[in-house]
Amino acid sequence: TYTAVATYHGSTCHSNMLGSATVGLLPLPAVFPVTGGGSYCEGGSGVHIGLLGSQIGAHYSVYLGLMPSGTSLIGLGGPLDFGMYTTPGVYTIKGVLTISGCSDTMSGTATVVITPTPVISGKAFIARHDTATFTADQPGGTWSSREPIVAVVTPTTGLVTGIMVGAT
Repeated sequence: TYTAVATYHGSTCHSNMLGSATVGLLPLPAVFPVTGGGSYCEGGSGVHIGLLGSQIGAHYSVYLGLMPSGTSLIGLGGPLDFGMYTTPGVYTIKGVLTISGCSDTMSGTATVVITPTPVISGKAFIARHDTATFTADQPGGTWSSREPIVAVVTPTTGLVTGIMVGAT
């Protein structure tokens, strides 16, 4: 609690002013690490964004940049899952402590990335004991066959060898 005293300049006279001011510290919400994010395949359901812990009496909201994104959750003292997110970008979570109205940003971020679906090209039909090489417009990855008894695929090159009649 602070009070003010007035002193006349150049004099030893002073007078206590009426009233006082009280300065207090309002509590911030506890800070917890943001969880989730990552890559998902184009057309997929997205990735989860969450919070490793939460404080009872706090409200938490997910932000994409400066804009709120998704729903707010109330802290229950444990981890929180805000659900699936599909919009690419860097997400943060802010907590507001109800009793003080003070807010703080939780630690870390969750980044959402969409991995495009590769476009595959190559022969549509391969005869038994014949070979063909498939290519994709996206670099990296590995090749595999759903039915290795029908066709064998070399994982690094996309070379397909027909084994028997069927679809793979």
